[in-house]
Amino acid sequence: MEKGAILPSAAAPAAPKQQSLLWKLAKLAVVCLAAGYLVAPHLSLVHSHLPARLGGTHGHSHAPLAASCAQTGALKPSNATLLTALYTQFADPVFVNKSAELLGASVRIPTETYDGLGEVGEDERWEKFGPFHAWLEGAFPSVHTAFKKETVNTWGLVFTWEGTDSSLKPIMLTGHQDVVPVEENTYDQWTQPPFSGYFDGEWVWGRGSCDDKGGLVAIMIAMESLVKQGFVPARTIILSFGFDEEASGLKGAGEIGKLLLARYGEDSVALLVDEGAGYSEIMGAMYATPGVGEKGMFDARLTVNTKGGHSSTPPKHTGIGILSSLVTAVEANPIPPRLTRANPFYSTLVCIAEYSPDVPKKARSLIKRSQKSDKALAKLGEWALESLPAGVAVLPIGPSLMSTTQAVDLIQGGVKVNALPEQSWAVVNHRVSVSDSPAVVQAHLTELLAPHAAKWNLSLDAFGELVSADTADAPKVGSLVLTDAFGTSLEPAPVTPSSGAVWEVLGGTIKTVFAHNDGLPASVRAAKLEAGEEVATEINLAPGIMSGNTDTRHYWPLTEHIFRYAHNRPEGIGNGFHTVNEAMGIENFLAGVEFFATLVLNVDEADL
Repeated sequence: MEKGAILPSAAAPAAPKQQSLLWKLAKLAVVCLAAGYLVAPHLSLVHSHLPARLGGTHGHSHAPLAASCAQTGALKPSNATLLTALYTQFADPVFVNKSAELLGASVRIPTETYDGLGEVGEDERWEKFGPFHAWLEGAFPSVHTAFKKETVNTWGLVFTWEGTDSSLKPIMLTGHQDVVPVEENTYDQWTQPPFSGYFDGEWVWGRGSCDDKGGLVAIMIAMESLVKQGFVPARTIILSFGFDEEASGLKGAGEIGKLLLARYGEDSVALLVDEGAGYSEIMGAMYATPGVGEKGMFDARLTVNTKGGHSSTPPKHTGIGILSSLVTAVEANPIPPRLTRANPFYSTLVCIAEYSPDVPKKARSLIKRSQKSDKALAKLGEWALESLPAGVAVLPIGPSLMSTTQAVDLIQGGVKVNALPEQSWAVVNHRVSVSDSPAVVQAHLTELLAPHAAKWNLSLDAFGELVSADTADAPKVGSLVLTDAFGTSLEPAPVTPSSGAVWEVLGGTIKTVFAHNDGLPASVRAAKLEAGEEVATEINLAPGIMSGNTDTRHYWPLTEHIFRYAHNRPEGIGNGFHTVNEAMGIENFLAGVEFFATLVLNVDEADL
């Protein structure tokens, strides 16, 4: 999963200093990016009812703001004996060490995915997943007995545990087997070798320990435990693990999605949980932020074609020079950030205003007034842009949640130092706001660059439309061609409902698990207590959104209830994702195991 490398270090933090308002706002920004980019899809998240069989109540009313971020209570499965047995097992030191060893063993099998890999069966680099499959079978024998295992496109994995009631829609838990590569020149920067899977008593070190073998192995441990405890599901359980999520997932989850859609049909799954957001403190209150959506993506290629020749007789500006001016124009003119009530970030602010004690009084008032006042809404957008830091570590935070972002990531031109470049190109990666679309991005770039094409006397072909041509009456010195760089344009994801029975069951499960195991690493807890800091005992639920993309894009037709949620907290993620010193805190990891086991039990009883 795509994430900024901005999470806290694995080392125990020093005693915290008095925090300024700016730092508190920065923490909000960090959580929004690192834990999954907070958000909510609807202006009104009206409190819905728990199914009667789970003890729900009816007829509650709330003030407007509370109704926009209503909370449900903790939800426990009715089989208290089974839940107690599971939680007792998960806390046993022998089980803890065994779980750490399982995660470490998965890390020790490198499953790096690269851009540009060939077809499965042709490119031998896919064969690395063979040892991982063999390890899974040996590590989780009960899962391989109770579940039907299928391979899709050779390396994709689908496990199905048929429930006793075929009328119930299945639950689907997903993850991915692949990890991003480790640059060899960074090996000496790691505290522990990147594929060591070393467990130091608190942290499991190595590539994939967080993204996403931490999630995959947590699911497998939870399922193995349920089978061994004698649980028999009424509702079918589907596990789906792709193998190229870090390269868009076309060969893995893309093929798995087709298989499951053909088998079960549209809207056939009760809910789906994939990797994604987690939970953390935001301005004085704890929030779990399941991702209910994802921004879209569009890679625009800007290609400048000009006449070649010897570099000893150059024009005033070569193709590279012209391309540079276009890139400068693009960077100087992004699609403006804007906050709308339909923007999920708006609902995040509504939740924070309701439950976070450290929100400034004026900001809280502004958030409340913005629900009806467009003027207040515009001021709120300005507040979010100006009061939140312009950037935290890697990415700009405030604007990224309120707009379509852009980044010029690839550029190339010329083949030899004494030859004028005949073709120069750049690729601009856009993460498309839920309020926009790839078509909006195309229209923006066309309108922006048309005058520049005219300035440089270039014809312009913008995404298949000839805007200005090279004619005998108006000859051009070259051409500017705008295209979808890789043919992988992606609309923003459909937004998952953040009210109703499914949302209530998910939220109730999160609250039950958090109350039992808050996932805080022992060293962090000790530092907090020594500093006189309180350790939160309650957690709120707020919808979230992913700025990056996950494999869920391949499962959209299966269900409207897709949640991108890893039950982890940033203090238990060592140094972040896709970077040096990736590490998973064992308490954090086991909280994830508890979450998956408890969720399966709760969903099995729910009327969904």
